[in-house]
Amino acid sequence: RGADAILCAVSVGAVVEQAVEAVAKGGRVHVYASIHPRGTKISVDPNLFHSKEIVLTGTMSQDKQDMRKAVDMISKGTIDLRPLISRTFPFMELEAALQAACKPDTYRVIVNP
Repeated sequence: RGADAILCAVSVGAVVEQAVEAVAKGGRVHVYASIHPRGTKISVDPNLFHSKEIVLTGTMSQDKQDMRKAVDMISKGTIDLRPLISRTFPFMELEAALQAACKPDTYRVIVNP
C-alpha cells in the first residue's frame, strides 16, 4: 500500500528516491531540505508519477519567526534532538568529528568547546 504522505527533511537524494517508491497511490512526497552536495541528481522512474498519481512538492519558506519558535521549543525541551545526534566530540577531536560527519551512516555530529 504505502504511506499517504512522506516528508523528506534530510539532505540525501536517496531519501527522495525511496520516498517516491514508498508512497501510496495518490500519495504526496514533500521535500523540505536541500539535497547536498548541490547539483546532486536523483534517479526516479517518471512513470511512477503517472501510474501512482504521485504529487511531488518542495518548500523553503522558513522565516525569523519560525527560527525563534524552533529555538524556543528546543530550549523548553518540547522537541528532543538527541535521537538526531550520531556522535559528540570534544573540540580537541575536531578532525575526527569532521571525518565522522562525512560518513553516510552519520546524521549529525556535535563538537563541544
